Amino acid sequence: MTATNRLQLHLSGTDLPDGEIELADLAEVSRALQDLNTRIGRLVVGQANPGRTFEVVARSVSLRLRGVEPGSVNLMVVRGAEDSLPEIDTLADDVDAHFWEVVAGIRDQRPPTWTEPGIAESTLALIEALSHAARGAEFTDTATRAVAWRTREVDRGVWRSASELVPTEAITVAGRLEAVDLRNGKFRIRDDVGNAILLDGVQDSETAAHLIGSRAVANGVAIRTSAGRLRFIQAPAIAAAPLPAEWVPPRVADLSAELAKPGPTFAGVDGITDADVDDFLAAIR
Repeated sequence: MTATNRLQLHLSGTDLPDGEIELADLAEVSRALQDLNTRIGRLVVGQANPGRTFEVVARSVSLRLRGVEPGSVNLMVVRGAEDSLPEIDTLADDVDAHFWEVVAGIRDQRPPTWTEPGIAESTLALIEALSHAARGAEFTDTATRAVAWRTREVDRGVWRSASELVPTEAITVAGRLEAVDLRNGKFRIRDDVGNAILLDGVQDSETAAHLIGSRAVANGVAIRTSAGRLRFIQAPAIAAAPLPAEWVPPRVADLSAELAKPGPTFAGVDGITDADVDDFLAAIR
């Protein structure tokens, strides 16, 4: 595990003896931290839809408390699996980089441009948990980075705005249709460049279910974050989509006309007689 995946959270102004923290506060801070890291992990791997977290994501974002030290309270936290594979280490590093952007965004009152509503909600929960536990919070990673703020001075409004979803324009997307939750009318289209777009409240989902695995087109209302990022398409109508013209092979020529043409004629080989052929066949028997 790299040093960037070790985290220290220093809480000051807890109104408790040095090194102590209310268990309820510890539980809320821990829950909020884990939830934020899990949602960041899902964002990093492109798992925008709710549901089971991929095992690799779960192992990469798993947080563990390694110890509590005095000075008001210092919580030592590590992320990821100790025996992790290279792809888990890489994902843990990506999650760590995104996490520090969020932490800096709390201090600077400016969410990262990639902030999804779910991540904004988790960040708000972390802000509230830290505010209840202490008057000051500081995150560090083995003394190479430090981000601190006064918990009661944090602007919640910028994160509430980032958590809002806004219906915008009508939109049409085409690609391979995939199932997410047939009972609740949730599907997904993976477009021609690999983007997975969630379809929520699909009209006539029973008919749409017959198109799973094939190319389809969805028409609905784009639901975007306040930053303009497409979150999902609301109440789309889905229909089968023809293949793009450039994907269709060129038309095959009329073979019947070709077959009607006379075939080649064999006039023999100059200098070789029938007797020569008979002698050759007799020699190889």
